[in-house]
Amino acid sequence: MVKKLVVFRKRLKAWYKIFVIPMVSICFFAVPVFVRGEEISSPRDSQVVFLLDGSNSMNSHGGSLAVDGLRQMLYSLPFHTQVGFAVYNTEIQCQIEVGAPFDQLEEAFHKVEYTGYTNAGLGLERAVSMLSKREGKEKRIIMISDGEIALRGKEETAESKEQFIKAYESAREKGIEIHIIAIGEEADKEMEILEAARATGGKAYKEGAQGTLSQMIENLVKEELKVPRRSVGTASLERESGRGEWDIDIPVKGALRARILLIGSQGVSNVQASYMAEKGQVITGERFAAVDLEKPQGDRVHLVFDKRENTGVDAYLMLEYEGALSVETSFEKVQKEEKEQGKSMEATPILHLSMRLMNQHGERKNLWETEGYQGHPVFYEVNGQPFEGKVEEGI
Repeated sequence: MVKKLVVFRKRLKAWYKIFVIPMVSICFFAVPVFVRGEEISSPRDSQVVFLLDGSNSMNSHGGSLAVDGLRQMLYSLPFHTQVGFAVYNTEIQCQIEVGAPFDQLEEAFHKVEYTGYTNAGLGLERAVSMLSKREGKEKRIIMISDGEIALRGKEETAESKEQFIKAYESAREKGIEIHIIAIGEEADKEMEILEAARATGGKAYKEGAQGTLSQMIENLVKEELKVPRRSVGTASLERESGRGEWDIDIPVKGALRARILLIGSQGVSNVQASYMAEKGQVITGERFAAVDLEKPQGDRVHLVFDKRENTGVDAYLMLEYEGALSVETSFEKVQKEEKEQGKSMEATPILHLSMRLMNQHGERKNLWETEGYQGHPVFYEVNGQPFEGKVEEGI
């Protein structure tokens, strides 16, 4: 990216935010990188709280699939997203603080029991408080429920409804988005809890009208969370079940993390992966599987899986690289003439600015040379004044 700027000092600060998905098989999670000379700060992570309705009615409205859906979303989020988890029924059944390791979240998911009433006011209030005490730009609550607020008596129900309204008003003031996924028989009705999404700039999804739980989660990830990832494989719907096999390429060596996510419309099973990495694991669910790798050494991952009858399977790839912004500058003075007066004006200093994003591990390669970065926006500052440029031919 080359840019001409009128400047008066050589002090430079650049801000680069990775949003672009290179073609075919690679994508970066959103990583703000602040650069001054050779100094790079850590990424500012986003925070999410999963809020699950743990009331008794969830037993007959896809409770087990709700947990599977949360696990699918957990592995669909960008690397370094900090996740918390809360379950409510009459009281708070479970609370895992934001930033907990995945194994602690997984343990809590598997211990969920559906009992008691639906005290969503208390649940949302707790989720908001879990995010309120934390710093960060992006804060979200993703709530799954099968119905309206309902406790033993009318007064308790009314109190919980008021508590729910106050909680989402507080979330709106704090810049916390609330996304709600409504499942079960009540999902096709106009539920009061959906107002929390509208009030905070979030999205409300209804099972049936907007697909299955797995499909709604996929839509939320793509449309609202805008998680950058790339489709690397599709097995179309077929009448018969069968064995699927894919080779997934990692085009630039030196990735810090790699994750391949398989999502089956009706399920995917017996997933096996062959790879070279410092550390790796295969995570399986009812309708998804994930291959999670730390410092992959090879340039390809071989996948084998079973696809159920009348099931489509999609594969997505996410990669994390550490990139350092290489900045080159040069100056020139441009003499301008005033046409009407015919007089020369004072020479104006012009800064020629070029940036490259260099991979810091493995191949020493300019990551912006990947085809998908063409036209990608870059935001930066010179002497405190913001500018925006675009990647052109790798710079």
